[in-house]
Amino acid sequence: MLRRSSSERAHRPRLDRVGTRPEAFLRAVGASFRASKRMRPLVDAFGHNPYPTNALEPPAAVHAPGFVGEGDYARLVRVLRGAFGRTPEIWYLEDGFQSSVPARLQSHYDGHENVSTITPAQQARQLALAIRLASCQPRVHAFFNFELVDEHASWAGNRGSSGAACTASRRRPPSSSSAASRVRVSIDSAPCAGSVGSRRGPVQPPSSD
Repeated sequence: MLRRSSSERAHRPRLDRVGTRPEAFLRAVGASFRASKRMRPLVDAFGHNPYPTNALEPPAAVHAPGFVGEGDYARLVRVLRGAFGRTPEIWYLEDGFQSSVPARLQSHYDGHENVSTITPAQQARQLALAIRLASCQPRVHAFFNFELVDEHASWAGNRGSSGAACTASRRRPPSSSSAASRVRVSIDSAPCAGSVGSRRGPVQPPSSD
């Protein structure tokens, strides 16, 4: 699997701001692949982390070249096809929306959030929309939320609370897992036309109950 994350700078803002644009990276790998005269495909799947620029940005948002979010699926497919002559499966290996930690559980965490957080209800809605959008993108074969349960330890003083459950807790009410359950029921009946590279008709937001 070939993996490239275009959004680490948004998700981890303290990282070095100098990096390679994902499209340039893929084209360079493709050029090397063609120069090698290899006949068999280089990979079966391409792994991507389609983090948004911020937790409240709609998953279907389209960005300028240089950033590839979930809504930039059509551009990602074009670049992959141009680089390798085919479009491998696309796996979304990381995505997530950091939400606030309940006061009663703060003692189980160290460090501080590395981005602005949203409410658990907003997190559930965003994750539901992201899963639904991925289901409408034909070459996407996997979606992984980062993570199932929050990490209590920090990385260089930063922590991430994008899990469906809080540390030392079984759920983050209203849990993202319950939103995902609602999405599983509605994916087949929800239209997808209007979403990029869609299988069906317009992506509609899940009900807010």
